[in-house]
Amino acid sequence: MTSYELEGFIIDLLDELKAATNIDFTVTPVADGKYGARESDGHWNGMIGELVNIVREFLTLSYDHFCVLHDTVFVFIICPIAII
Repeated sequence: MTSYELEGFIIDLLDELKAATNIDFTVTPVADGKYGARESDGHWNGMIGELVNIVREFLTLSYDHFCVLHDTVFVFIICPIAII
């Protein structure tokens, strides 16, 4: 952990997942500290902007990359959003 302390349901869930699977991870707050809003130029900022960028990159991957990353993106990005 860095100088900030994170807590809540998703963090607890990730801690349990880490204990059960021995997978290490890092949770990083978004750089601008915003939830997400559409900017005047049409781009999104905050968490939504990061998610949009991840999805955009995900959709432009080759099939081989898709096969490797599919489960990771689903478990760590789509599932927590669905839970919220």
